[in-house]
Amino acid sequence: MLLGISLALLGFLVPMVRYGDVVESALEVAIEGAGNLWLAPGAGLAVLLILWRRRSRSAMSGARAAVFGLALGGILPLLYTGRRIGMLAESFSTSLEWQWGLWLMIAGFVAAALGSVRLGGPRLRPES
Repeated sequence: MLLGISLALLGFLVPMVRYGDVVESALEVAIEGAGNLWLAPGAGLAVLLILWRRRSRSAMSGARAAVFGLALGGILPLLYTGRRIGMLAESFSTSLEWQWGLWLMIAGFVAAALGSVRLGGPRLRPES
């Protein structure tokens, strides 16, 4: 789960979209007016804070729903803004190409959501 959130935060900084000759990261798109994109790194940082503050297994298992909700909450602004950018590019007949930053953020949040299911659970022991 920590790896997933780290990938999602990294994906916010690397190229997310290319239209014409312009390549922009999610950070640049958020600064230029898509304010809802700030929810993605906010959700990632909130998950990191939860992981840092919870020390016992029972505290971790109590945070499962919160981490799952934050991971899904990190994906929603990506989907919404992606749809808005796609509609805008379509209306101006501009070619649009999604870069690896978007896919990295989505994959990171999905990994965190899947990892939240086992948060605070028993450790997996390798078979001898």
